[in-house]
Amino acid sequence: MRKDKLMAETVDYRQGMNLGTTFDLQTGFIGMNIFPREYTSSPLVMEHPSTEIKYSVIKNIQDIGNVLEVSAECTLKILAGVVKAEGVGKYLEEDTFEENTLLTLARAHVETVTETLTGEQPIKNWKETVTGTHYVRSITYGGDLVIRVRIKGSDTHHLKRIKETFKGNLCGMFNIATGSDAVEEARALQNKIDIDCYPDIPQEQKPKDYDGIILTLKTFVNDVKLLNNGKGNAILCELLPVQCLDPDVPRVLRNSGIQVYLREMVDAYEDLRHANSALNRFLHVNTKNMSEEKKKEACMIGRRIEAGIARFYEIISKLNTNSAEAMQGDMESALKFYVMRKKLGGFRFEVKRFMRSVLTG
Repeated sequence: MRKDKLMAETVDYRQGMNLGTTFDLQTGFIGMNIFPREYTSSPLVMEHPSTEIKYSVIKNIQDIGNVLEVSAECTLKILAGVVKAEGVGKYLEEDTFEENTLLTLARAHVETVTETLTGEQPIKNWKETVTGTHYVRSITYGGDLVIRVRIKGSDTHHLKRIKETFKGNLCGMFNIATGSDAVEEARALQNKIDIDCYPDIPQEQKPKDYDGIILTLKTFVNDVKLLNNGKGNAILCELLPVQCLDPDVPRVLRNSGIQVYLREMVDAYEDLRHANSALNRFLHVNTKNMSEEKKKEACMIGRRIEAGIARFYEIISKLNTNSAEAMQGDMESALKFYVMRKKLGGFRFEVKRFMRSVLTG
C-alpha cells in the first residue's frame, strides 16, 4: 500500500471542495486550487457501483451518528450550530426524541464513480498561497438517503415487542407480509406512524407506508443515476496532507486518542439539550398553574441546564482535535462541570421527575 494512502482522510463533500483545492482539517476552511488545470479537468475515473443499506433502532444520538457515519466531533459541532450540516448530517439538526416512541433509521448509501487527480505536481509557488492542512485528491459520487420511522404509542409493552422483533433486522422491520405478531401490532399503530425521508437528491414521491419504504430504498440507486450523467452528487472527498507535496510543510493529522472524550461530550450535551427543550415546552403550557415554590424550582433547574449548555458551546466552538493536548483539558473541564451540576440519572431524568411532581401535585 502506498504511504500516502495510509495518511489519507475521508470527509463528507462540501460545496466548493473541488479536485486540487486545499482544505483545513482544523477549521473546515476550503482554500484555493494548487494544481494545474490539466490535472483537474481530465481526472482519472474509476467506476465502482455499490449500494449499502444500514438500519438501526435508535436509542441515543450516538446510534444516529453510527448509521449516518458522522463523527462525534462533527456531531457536536452540528448540534451546537457551530458548523452547517451537509449531506446526511442535516438530519442531526432535525431529530428529536419523544417519550413512548420507537425511532428507527434506514440509510441507503450509493457510490458510482471516483474521480482522482491525474498528477501530483502542484503549481509553482503554491506554498505562498496555501491555507489548508490537506488537499482534495479524489471525489466520490453517488447519493445518500435517510428514512426515519417513528411509531408512537402509549402502550410501552407493544413498543417493546416491536423493537425486539425489528432490532438488527432490516427485512423484518420493513416487510409487512411476514405476519409476525409484532408486525401486526405495528400495523395496528399505523395511524401513529410517522415516516420522514431525507434524500440528498430530488424525489417526486415520499414513502407513506412500509411497502413504500422498501420501494424507495430499492429504487434509490436508479434515482441517483438520473443526475449528473449517471454519476449522482459529489458525496465524499479523499484528502491528503499537503506535507506529501513538500516534507518541509508541517504535518497535521487527527488525534484518535481523544475519541472517548468526544463521545462523552456528545452524550452529556444531548442530555442538556433535550432536558432544556422538554423543560421549556412544559413551562410554556403549565407555568400558570404552578405554585411559586415549583416556579422557583423550575428556575433553578433551568439555570443549571443553561449554564451547562453555555459551557459546552464555548468548548465546542473552538473544538480542534488536531491539537489534542489543549482540547483534552477543555473537554475534561466541561465534563467535570456537567457532572458536578447534574443529579443522579442526568438532567433529562431530573426534568421528567419535576414535571411529574407538578402534574401529580
